[in-house]
Amino acid sequence: MKLFHKTLAAVALTIFVLVIFLSFFWRDTLMASYNSFERVEMKLHIERALNTLLNDAREPSTRLNDWAAWDSSWRFMQDQEKGFIENNFPKPFTLTDIGMHIVVFVSEDAVIKHSLAVQPVGTPEWQPLPEGFKPHLRQGAPLVTHRALQSRVEGFVVTPEGILEVGSHPITHGDKTGPARGSLIFASYLTPEKIQRLGSLINLPFKVWALNDLTLGSELAAVRERLTAGADGHLEIVARDEEEVTGYALVNDIYGQPAFLVSAAVPRSIYQQGLKTVRQSLFLLSFTGILFAVLNMFLLRGIVLKRLAHLSDQVAEIGSRGNLAARVDVSGGDEIATVGQTVNGMLTQLESSQAALFELEAWRKGEQRYTDLMDASPAFALIISSGTIVYANPNAARGFGYEHSSQLLGRSLTELLIAGEPTQTFLADISKLLAGELSVLRMELKAVHTDGKMIDLEVAANTMSFKDVASIQLLAQDVTETNQAQDRLTRMGKEMEIATRIQTVLVPQELPIQNFDLAMALHTAAEVGGDLIDYLPQSDGRFWLAIGDVTGHGLTPGLVMMMAQSFVTAYLLDAPEQTPTECLQRVNAALFQNVHDRMQNDNYMTLQLLHHTGDGHFVAAGMHCDILIWRSATQQVERLEIPGFWTGLLRDISEMTQDLEFSLEPGDILLLYSDGLIEAANQHNEQYDMERLEQALSRYASLPVSSIKEEIVAEVKAWLLEQADDISIIVLRRWENDGGLAPIQGSEHFA
Repeated sequence: MKLFHKTLAAVALTIFVLVIFLSFFWRDTLMASYNSFERVEMKLHIERALNTLLNDAREPSTRLNDWAAWDSSWRFMQDQEKGFIENNFPKPFTLTDIGMHIVVFVSEDAVIKHSLAVQPVGTPEWQPLPEGFKPHLRQGAPLVTHRALQSRVEGFVVTPEGILEVGSHPITHGDKTGPARGSLIFASYLTPEKIQRLGSLINLPFKVWALNDLTLGSELAAVRERLTAGADGHLEIVARDEEEVTGYALVNDIYGQPAFLVSAAVPRSIYQQGLKTVRQSLFLLSFTGILFAVLNMFLLRGIVLKRLAHLSDQVAEIGSRGNLAARVDVSGGDEIATVGQTVNGMLTQLESSQAALFELEAWRKGEQRYTDLMDASPAFALIISSGTIVYANPNAARGFGYEHSSQLLGRSLTELLIAGEPTQTFLADISKLLAGELSVLRMELKAVHTDGKMIDLEVAANTMSFKDVASIQLLAQDVTETNQAQDRLTRMGKEMEIATRIQTVLVPQELPIQNFDLAMALHTAAEVGGDLIDYLPQSDGRFWLAIGDVTGHGLTPGLVMMMAQSFVTAYLLDAPEQTPTECLQRVNAALFQNVHDRMQNDNYMTLQLLHHTGDGHFVAAGMHCDILIWRSATQQVERLEIPGFWTGLLRDISEMTQDLEFSLEPGDILLLYSDGLIEAANQHNEQYDMERLEQALSRYASLPVSSIKEEIVAEVKAWLLEQADDISIIVLRRWENDGGLAPIQGSEHFA
């Protein structure tokens, strides 16, 4: 088969394969886009339904704005005046008129002072308070417990009688002042009629199922299991067939626990449009591919293949005649013309090479060719006969400090080498080479330059015949700079090792602390890290905690960190009664002067100081990551943002720094950490983030603080793909005041 037919076949096959590949790729890509658009639209639909439900769930709380902050309600909680109920709730329909089904007045110790209830459907009639609602009125429950006069509880509660939209406000004076006398609770059933009405408002019918509903089908049960397990977030989109797509969402109750499922189904109009577009696109792509193949066949034949055939015939004719002086006939400026010019160039080079071969063959008969090659060699080349140098190339002369290679001739090799055991061994091995006991000799020797400097040489030697005399051929390379660079690297490694040990010593070791358990750890991303953690005790159970993070990584940020830690320690020892803000301002001024004015460097850091002043009371200041506190009373994680500014960035930060006070109750846990922990990324570039850290703190809150620290660090290290930043963590738990001392649970430093 000729090249013409092979090329046409290859083009046709390539275009056919390309069309097939593009067809599948286009179909999958286009449908993936339409599926993505469909999921986005469905997500918006289900979120509309969720927002509608959540907005409706605020209705009881909205109604309570007038009822709870009312002097009559406040007096009723004390004197139980019957006229209050008769005047304000004379008939059952007075509840349904305000959209409610249950009203409860409950004291702060969870005693129900009065309750009203009507059935959710039919003509309203007084009913006893539903039994399924009473467990939500126990002492300590969110509906009963309000820690502040502005406290509000709103959301959903699931009972055996149905799903309730609930709201709870503390009962206060009309001007919303205290003291509060219990709580006023309004509740309304989430009835099918209400769900239908809400769906018509947003033009999106949706349905609601309680999670404990035994009538759930297999599909709903499976969706419930996936959403409650948290595998796919709080939303899930399911396409049953090509006609309809359904979205599901999980709604939490006032306890933050999954309460019920919401679903909405819409026609798959986007998907159907995608199928239609794919069919039209595939037809157009196939037609275009066929047309392109036919055009290519004609163009290749007329523009390329005929000219290639002509060029091939000319080259074949030159080869058959063996006439290297002949040239091919080329014209034009395209690649085929370039190939023809290249062929002519090759013929010219072959013609020149043929002449050079004859000349080279003559040089091979003598030793002059060898010396010519060695003269051009970049290595030191020496030939030694009878103990003296009989040949030296120009590079060897320059390497030893001579102007011309003739200045080395007649010298002994020992004159160039520094006396010592390696030189003696080398000279002994040369004798073995001449005796045939060795074939090749390789060593590293020390030689001397004409200016007295020492040279490191990597030497290779073997035997040869020079002017019919058995001689030693010696090739050497100057490796002085390479060895010096290796020595510098070794010294730098030792210096980094010393810096790492210094930073390790700065991490606090085990110390006594009253009424608290403390654990801390520092895991650096490089040999020297830029994170700072510290603990400084005082008398009477008071102490200081410090945490910070210097910008950048390596030795310079590590030095800035050590300076900052020294400043903090010195200023706190000098004036232990100062506030965190005062200490931060002094550290900032000293750090700015050292880093910016003296070192001419632009590193700065986050730095946060916490002072325990006694009885669980803390004063904090400084910019760093938000403080997390696990509250034992609520079993919830609270996040505190401390106001402040970067340390060492400006000369004066007094206008941007202020103290913030908070307290730890017995059993509460305080967590401090660096951004290297929450910004740790996995192979999908997903960060560990604050939400996962809060969940981890809640999950491990029952463990000792050392175990909390270890579990969180282990979880983060299992999450991240590669540690790119330092990771610091401090865990502190307060116990009951018993006058005793509890040891720090452990501090660690890892590089």
